Order: sequence, then C-alpha cells, then structure tokens
Amino acid sequence: MKVSIDPKSARVIFTFDDGGEPLRFDPTRAHTANQSYATMFGWMSRLRDAGAIPREQKQPDGTIKTINITDHMRRAAIQKLVDHYYSGSEDWNVRGSGRSITLNPLYLALAEKRGVTYEAVEAEKIAEMEAELAAL
Repeated sequence: MKVSIDPKSARVIFTFDDGGEPLRFDPTRAHTANQSYATMFGWMSRLRDAGAIPREQKQPDGTIKTINITDHMRRAAIQKLVDHYYSGSEDWNVRGSGRSITLNPLYLALAEKRGVTYEAVEAEKIAEMEAELAAL
C-alpha cells in the first residue's frame, strides 16, 4: 500500500499493490469536528516527528557515532520547524524541495553544554567559517 496527498484535489489517495482502484479520501466530507481534530493531530505528529533525532549519526569519515539525545536537542529541532512555519514560507520542509530537517549533532551537543540555542551555535560556526574563507 502507498499513500499520497494530491494537493490539486485536496485528497488523500491510497493505492494498493493488488492493482485495484485507488481509494480517495475527501476530508471536506468529514464532520467539521473531525476536520479540526485531524488538522491539530497532523500538526502534532509533524512537530513531534521533528524531535525524533536518530541516535546513530553517520560521520564524514563514514563511521557511525551513537549520541545521547536530550530534550534540549528535541526542543531545538521542533523549534526550528515551528519557526519555519511561522515564517510564512509555503514550503512544507525547512529546506524546501521535499528535503527533511537535519540538525548537526555536534552543534546540538555544544548548544546543550553551553545552555544556548541550536541557532546560536549554528550562527557562530557559520561566522567562523566565513571568517576563515575571507582570510584565505
């Protein structure tokens, strides 16, 4: 079974491997209470999933490192997605084009140890790299 959203018709479409007719769900035909609940449930699921950071992180050298995921890291990941949606962007994903959120686990760990936000560490590291490039 595969499921997709058709943004033009605003339908959820289920296709099955047996070749039968796809099942199309029209949410506007559901009761308004169910429509409202489904909207909130969808946001809850989407934001909660942003906090599901993998414990095993692939390193640049190809090795796998297991990191300890904390609530501070989860909060930073969820906040990044909240900020994206509040920005007014029409992109579903932070980076657009169907790509998902990826947070640098080292920045997350630094942010937690320093007691600052992920964005603060990220901005600091970008500034350091820009200064290094300018000096070359």
